[in-house]
Amino acid sequence: MYKPSTVPDTLYPLSEAATGPAATRNASGRRSDKRFPEPVVLVLEGGGVLGAFQCGAYAALVPYLQARGHRIAALAGSSIGAINAAKLTLHQDQPDWGAQALTDFWQNSLASPSMHWMPGLTNYGRRWNGLLTSVLLGHPRMFRPNPLGWLPGAAAARLLFPLYNTAPMQRLLEEQIGTIERASHPSPLLMVRAVDIEGQKPRNFSSWHEPISPSHLRASASMPLVFPPVQVDGCHFWDGSFWPQTMVADVLALLESTLPPQLAPRPYWVISIDTTETAAKHLPVSELDITYRAMCLMFGHRADQDQAEMALSDRHAALVAELTAAAIAQPGQPWEKRVFAEAERLKIGQAVPNRFARIRRHALQNEHISRDLDYTPENVGRLMAQGYQAARDALDAWQEG
Repeated sequence: MYKPSTVPDTLYPLSEAATGPAATRNASGRRSDKRFPEPVVLVLEGGGVLGAFQCGAYAALVPYLQARGHRIAALAGSSIGAINAAKLTLHQDQPDWGAQALTDFWQNSLASPSMHWMPGLTNYGRRWNGLLTSVLLGHPRMFRPNPLGWLPGAAAARLLFPLYNTAPMQRLLEEQIGTIERASHPSPLLMVRAVDIEGQKPRNFSSWHEPISPSHLRASASMPLVFPPVQVDGCHFWDGSFWPQTMVADVLALLESTLPPQLAPRPYWVISIDTTETAAKHLPVSELDITYRAMCLMFGHRADQDQAEMALSDRHAALVAELTAAAIAQPGQPWEKRVFAEAERLKIGQAVPNRFARIRRHALQNEHISRDLDYTPENVGRLMAQGYQAARDALDAWQEG
């Protein structure tokens, strides 16, 4: 059984000369002359039971970050990622920054045994048992079938008759997390995203501006058609993961606009723990496999855009810095006013580019069957172990790159 409590206090110890305050490494492994370890922004997207992967990855990340003097500045999440982020925010004052609390939450509250619909002990049969249990019986602490939603004709009023009721989720969140009270810097920022149905736009709820309640978290996890929308502040919300962009740009913008002026500009290390597979190469054959691949195509590549945009931003800043130096060396250029204005906007000479790193996940055996619905203890455990190992592999790659 996976036990994050066995994680050592420090991972991959390196000498102070190589990794001290004056010499850190960026996500590709190249040396940087930044003086202090950047604060970390952790981005957790949705994915149902795949959120257990985030739990395992976080357990491996924490000792690495602590040993190098980083701190968590913000946790941003949608759907199950929002629930994970809220649980971690609640326990950030603990020595392990909430890693064990999140593990206990998954093992004791979210893991749930399946019925034996299919005989045999093969992995294939167990994945079917996990899927069918969730679909037919729901999850005792997350969602239960809504009988009216399964009646003929219910689809004509699906908003009023969803397939499942999420009252158990509300109770679980009230018991295990409660309301995250409004706080301010230096407390870590918690950002939770949900999609405003009437406004057709995302809304980012911020713990630096308002308390984050269980209703906010349930709104962020309310999957369209399957779960009922959740009303917050007079608006109806669906799952935040259904917005086409990730939360990276929004959380960075909020940090920049909210922090006191003396603390800005400052670089951040954005770490995205991806739950959706992106690397499958086989041709899907069955209906289950095809629909699962379609889901991966819809949700699995959104962080690619963040990575590309941050790289483009860095190249733009480097070009402006070059042109600024040229304008200073040879004054009187017709374009120098525009360059100086852009250099001022970008705070060239003061700001250090943000870093972006990802912990990626590949599909486990027969995952196209169980997808994000198999909450059996076995599946939760293997996802947590996978996340832990994926984070370890990523840490090795960041150091050796």
